[in-house]
Amino acid sequence: MEKRFSFSIINFIKGMFLVPLFFVFFVMSACSSEEAPREIELKPYTLMDLAEQDFAGVDKITIKSGETGEEKTFEDPEQVSNFIKNMEDAYFTPDINQEKRTGWTYWVKLYEGKKMVYEFYPSYVDDIYFKPDEKVIANIEELFNSKK
Repeated sequence: MEKRFSFSIINFIKGMFLVPLFFVFFVMSACSSEEAPREIELKPYTLMDLAEQDFAGVDKITIKSGETGEEKTFEDPEQVSNFIKNMEDAYFTPDINQEKRTGWTYWVKLYEGKKMVYEFYPSYVDDIYFKPDEKVIANIEELFNSKK
């Protein structure tokens, strides 16, 4: 005997609830697999501490102004090494308030050859917001405003 499709209001209602329920379950499981935010102690860090590397091989720096959009590249060995040296005692202190923000003052990228090895903002490094000391900003501004 041949089975025929039969429409049932009960089956229709079950389907109407199961499809959205499955969708919600799928979305929630995708969101829960997200990586936990990085935790960090509330103490001052140097750039080298945050990057967990030294920058002895850095030979090029680009800095982009968040205010004007202007980007400058520095490849002079003396300028690059002075910047790296000056950053050794410039500190980033984690901000207690880690709420998302918009805007930035400078975006700094460090290169070894053609490979970018690290990037940071004075107040945002590796998904953590910081209160940079005056030396961080001064070092970036000094290089950005210098002659190439």
